[in-house]
Amino acid sequence: MNDSTSSASGSQPNLPVWTVGSCLDWTQQYMEHHDDDKPRLSAQWLLSAATGLSRIELYMQYDKPMTDQEKTSLREFIQRRLNKEPLQYISGRTAFRYIELKIVPGVFIPRPETETLVDLVLKEQAQRVLEVGCGSGAISLALLHEQAELLVWATDIDSLAVSLTEENYTNLGLAEGSGAEGQKRLVVIQDDLASSLLQDPDMLASFDVLVSNPPYIPSPDLDSLPSEVKEFEPLAALDGGPDGLDFYRRLLDQAVQLLKPGGCLAVELHETRLGQAAELASAAGFSSVDIYPDLNQRERFLTATL
Repeated sequence: MNDSTSSASGSQPNLPVWTVGSCLDWTQQYMEHHDDDKPRLSAQWLLSAATGLSRIELYMQYDKPMTDQEKTSLREFIQRRLNKEPLQYISGRTAFRYIELKIVPGVFIPRPETETLVDLVLKEQAQRVLEVGCGSGAISLALLHEQAELLVWATDIDSLAVSLTEENYTNLGLAEGSGAEGQKRLVVIQDDLASSLLQDPDMLASFDVLVSNPPYIPSPDLDSLPSEVKEFEPLAALDGGPDGLDFYRRLLDQAVQLLKPGGCLAVELHETRLGQAAELASAAGFSSVDIYPDLNQRERFLTATL
């Protein structure tokens, strides 16, 4: 994307007017030439990040001239994308169900398939939910957005994730008002899983649902992940140990102590580990263990009743 060309006579430069539409088309062609998997989508995300316009607004303002600052930002974002950086980190936001979240490098990017996990929790019509490993807050905040009379506790071992969840909570306006019990609707805690809650007698056997999308990629499989995942997203949010179930085993132990009788554990796990995970849940004392597919019909989710 060059801002100047020579005129036919060579005496005066022509300065083409780069509009939102022409930049969108140029960026798509450029990304396609550089083997981007989804060049049109990438172009939309990058233009949206550079201009502050939504993807729909790009087409509503197709003929709007780009400012110099917008063109400079676009060039920077294109280079970052060529280096395989995820679009969500470049744009600083991502959509999840009916909400839009701020997202920053160093925090795991929520996936569309995880939206199904929210559906499984909503079916429980819970009043008190604990999310372990909240990341950007996607699951907790989607639940709060869709179920008015709900109280959620969310934990993460990473201070960056904790602060981002709290920021997203405020940005979405969910902090206004209080829960049915006169409490803050979301309590975010920096914790190793939910270890600190186990030390509080008031937390024991107090939750209707414990939900988690823990690290679950088997360690031997990490090298086969796409470059934009393994080179940019936090390893701690991906590596589930030798069989992908290290964190899940710890969750089972904590869930037995923190869930009410009849409470539900709902987790997302690796597609090859659901059978083994179901056996572990049954051995831990859970009943009515069910496995559900993701959007691609691969086994992905497990629920178990205590």
